[in-house]
Amino acid sequence: MGHNGKHILLIGGTGSMGTYLTPLLLERGFLVDVVALNAPEMEHPNLRGIKADAKDLETLKRLLANRYDGIIDFLDYPSDYRMRYRLFLENTKHYIYLSSYRVYAGTVPLTNENSPRFVDLPGYDELYNPDDYNIYKARNEDLLRASGFDNWTIVRPSIVFSKFSLPLVSLGAYAIWNRAQEGKSTLIPDCAVATPCSCTWSGNIAKMFAGILFNPAAFREAFTFTTDENLPWQAWVEFYRERIGLQTWTVDTETFFNLYWNHSRWAVNQVKYDRLLNRSMDNSKIRKVAGLAKSDLLPLQEALGSELAKLSPSYRFPGGEAVNAAIDRYLADGGRILRKL
Repeated sequence: MGHNGKHILLIGGTGSMGTYLTPLLLERGFLVDVVALNAPEMEHPNLRGIKADAKDLETLKRLLANRYDGIIDFLDYPSDYRMRYRLFLENTKHYIYLSSYRVYAGTVPLTNENSPRFVDLPGYDELYNPDDYNIYKARNEDLLRASGFDNWTIVRPSIVFSKFSLPLVSLGAYAIWNRAQEGKSTLIPDCAVATPCSCTWSGNIAKMFAGILFNPAAFREAFTFTTDENLPWQAWVEFYRERIGLQTWTVDTETFFNLYWNHSRWAVNQVKYDRLLNRSMDNSKIRKVAGLAKSDLLPLQEALGSELAKLSPSYRFPGGEAVNAAIDRYLADGGRILRKL
């Protein structure tokens, strides 16, 4: 099978966002290497899986010696990006850094790439010491902007869903799919119900990545990878009820914090400074640069239905045992439930 000669490295690209991206890159003729601790054996002549820890600096240097044409970096760097970003920029033609839409402070009705970030605003002391996800992602963006290089692009995906990852406020598939299949209810904060959210199908995310890779208009730019279907969490409750029979109740926010990872700092910040904010997003910039019409992006309900249909009723998502156990105890004890949705 032929290829176009361009060699791409996906670092940590085995998760939800890589599900559709890898086949799309292969379809477009790229040679693709996927490096991850759990990299699978690949069954395509232009695809290679590399089992390695790309966060290890010496391992990373050996990988970058291949001088990949493009690198899409899915890894998370809470504290060690300063030691790595120049290595990426010096050893590829196009480096794409995975930031997050969570950098946005959510202070305007419709958020776009020029909207304020938490890191640029006063009054968010609890996001520091140590830096929260919203903060260190933005700091890493700033390292790229100040690097003096022109070969980088920043992408800020919203919440991404696929059959591997199902969202409902801050809950994951372990408390959505698993509980639905077992006939159990789940709980969300009452104040989240009417809050607009942004959850984007991984197949649409793949089209956005492919549209900016080696695109001159994407260099030295940031893009929000998101749907423009700005629906409230109530709509997701209804989707799950209709498709998999999940019953959802609301509790007050403080009760939810106690149930959701026992009021852990990171978990509280995730809810307060993302899931409970207005996440109505504008995706016009990425659509324009990537050459995507609205009709090129699969509608949210259709995409969610397709992903749910791929799951076997007997399958259970790993993880989240502590959260599920806390919800079970709360329901068994007859805890104060505010409203059934």
